[in-house]
Amino acid sequence: MSNLLEKEVKLEYTKPVIFFNCMRCGFCCEHLIKDTQYGKMSIFLKPEEAKWFPQEKVLPQYAVGVKGHSRPRPYHIFAFQLDAMVCTWFDRQKRTCMIRNMRPMACRAYPVTHGSIDINCRFIQQYASEENQRININPASIKQEVAADQDVLNYIKESMKDQGTLWGFSLDEKKWKVIASRPVVKPTIQIPKFKVPSLRLP
Repeated sequence: MSNLLEKEVKLEYTKPVIFFNCMRCGFCCEHLIKDTQYGKMSIFLKPEEAKWFPQEKVLPQYAVGVKGHSRPRPYHIFAFQLDAMVCTWFDRQKRTCMIRNMRPMACRAYPVTHGSIDINCRFIQQYASEENQRININPASIKQEVAADQDVLNYIKESMKDQGTLWGFSLDEKKWKVIASRPVVKPTIQIPKFKVPSLRLP
């Protein structure tokens, strides 16, 4: 999540070794909340996706702007998260997603998250560890996940365009934290230059 503003989805591929194949084990569906440098955060949800979940379990995730001098906080929330470890739509008996065909964009992107591969994914764990995170994935085998993650990143960047500060909401501390800050660029008004016509006296 570091350098989110500057990060593009640029996964480096050398010699293809691993052909990614989701095991459909359900591990990611049962471990939504993860530790980040901004505190514990859960699955990224667009506003329209957040409506699919119990509203008492939906909390903000990302917001922009700053208001309040004594207690600075954001003024526009544009993304939400599920305050639950296990997804509402995960069938633990059948080990399947009950809304798989219309699941959130972040679910479609997994194990790609904000331009990185999550080594907690059970398939990826077979090849990577905390000590050795250099793995080679065949790009064609994870193309859809990368595209979905790029959609998430584009949505975040577009939502904070010219808003200055990006905030993240920590689930464990239940408070906002600054993720990135940029000066607000105010559009300049171009005043057209007119040539004053010369006047000729009769």
